[in-house]
Amino acid sequence: MVSLTIERLSKRFGGVQALRGVDLSIESGEVFSIVGPSGSGKTTLLRCIAGLETPEQGAIVVGETPVFDSRKGINVPPEKRDMGFVPQTWALWPHMRVRDNIAFGLKIKRVDEGEINRRIREVSEVLGISDLLDRWPWQLSGGQQQRVAVARALVLEPKIILLDEPLSNLDAALREEARIWLRDLMKRLKITSLYVTHDLSEALAISDRLAVIIDGEIKKVGSPREIYENMDNPDVAQLFRFNVVEGKITGVDGNRVAVEIGDGSAICRSSSPDKTTQGSRAYIIFSPEKVKIGSGGISGVVKSSIYLGSSYEHIIDIGAGKPIKARSRTPLTTERIKLDIEECIATPA
Repeated sequence: MVSLTIERLSKRFGGVQALRGVDLSIESGEVFSIVGPSGSGKTTLLRCIAGLETPEQGAIVVGETPVFDSRKGINVPPEKRDMGFVPQTWALWPHMRVRDNIAFGLKIKRVDEGEINRRIREVSEVLGISDLLDRWPWQLSGGQQQRVAVARALVLEPKIILLDEPLSNLDAALREEARIWLRDLMKRLKITSLYVTHDLSEALAISDRLAVIIDGEIKKVGSPREIYENMDNPDVAQLFRFNVVEGKITGVDGNRVAVEIGDGSAICRSSSPDKTTQGSRAYIIFSPEKVKIGSGGISGVVKSSIYLGSSYEHIIDIGAGKPIKARSRTPLTTERIKLDIEECIATPA
């Protein structure tokens, strides 16, 4: 197992700055995810690490060995970085059987035939695809093709495995199943893994830690629980479908603040107590699950309701400049309601 360190990594495509001085430290054996919206730079970052794109500046260090360093003129070719890469499309060769698809990288490296067969046997047993080795890719289901793509990366016995949205082509039921076995596989093999996805629930489910990237910048890093329960960045909060509204600080008591929102108020935890003053403006961040409907000091008008199966999601205008989302177990029978925000974070606007 090895660690992965990324320092001040920047990449530009023409007039577009895709990465802006990215710093990350990924621990040995960790399952680490990069999550962000389309065009945020997450795949570009992964391709730079793999050696498929060349950054303008920065450094990439595997263990203690630099594979890229703009100042020292180091740029190790992709095939010599000891990394496995699983692309979003899986990219299986249609004219090769499963066995040959898995062996492709080993044959390019001129690995001995006996060693190739040994590795194929071992990785196919681990992934449960031993009975598929003589099939063609078109004879496989999406889930089976995905396992073959992972096998092709693992058979190289890489120090690090890079996965670019590997579950995005699966249907919802298969994705949930694949999250479980893929995380279990990476932890069982004790391999350092960097996983890119735009699916927030996938990132939360599969990661030891994750980083949120927006517009080429890392906005937040932490465990899934740390990020979800300390949502103090408006950009990250909107990505995770939290409510973000602007309000006025009307009272300060240590790290607790009273905030005027619409025609009511809420008590929030301050993300920056030293920067929070009475009368200042702040972004109020809270989950739809933290909106208590039916009582409280905030008035609202229900604009729409959607049944999600386990709950109803409501869009409610509270006069704060933009509507908020709230959830309840039962449908709302009135248009005008009272509500309370049970838990929120205030961060300087």
